[in-house]
Amino acid sequence: MLLFIFSDQKQHGLSPYYDELINQTVLDKMVLDNLISRCILMIEDREEIIKPTTQRERNKVLLDILTDRPYGTFQVFKDVLKESDPHNSDVQELISRMQCTVNSDENMSCHEINVNDNAIRIQKNYTLLVNNIISTTDVTDYLIEEDIMQHEEREEVCASGLTTNESNRRLLDKLLYKDRNGYHQLLKALRHAEYFTNR
Repeated sequence: MLLFIFSDQKQHGLSPYYDELINQTVLDKMVLDNLISRCILMIEDREEIIKPTTQRERNKVLLDILTDRPYGTFQVFKDVLKESDPHNSDVQELISRMQCTVNSDENMSCHEINVNDNAIRIQKNYTLLVNNIISTTDVTDYLIEEDIMQHEEREEVCASGLTTNESNRRLLDKLLYKDRNGYHQLLKALRHAEYFTNR
């Protein structure tokens, strides 16, 4: 599938708030998951974002990726940030100021990006899947039985010390690189065992 994306060559709308966002927010949890679900960030970006050891460094990597994107990210970022931390008064005050910033759409250019259908489906459902798969171990076992995943991948996905959400993120990261059958087999595994909490 080909997607055509328009890029903004002017200063990014996040620039005036860059330091505050780096120092006063947590962007590598729910905000990151929601940006992936809205296809503003790719699942591959997550690996780069979570590598640094401090919150400030992780926030910086995420913001740098957003500001380097060849398409508009400012409005969606504001919406996601507002939804992800509704009870934090400092963040909400910052969002209020950001609402007054208009991101210029002048000097647009078109970029072509190849994206496979499997990646799009995983991305669009990323937050739902991260938050609602109850037993990653059982899902992974099913995917091994169907020859979608290998035992070595299971060890990485289901490593001890990981939260359920962290295991789910690793599972989705692995499935992103599988053929189309991987996503459909994941759905079969979820339907088979009714792994969603919100059904």
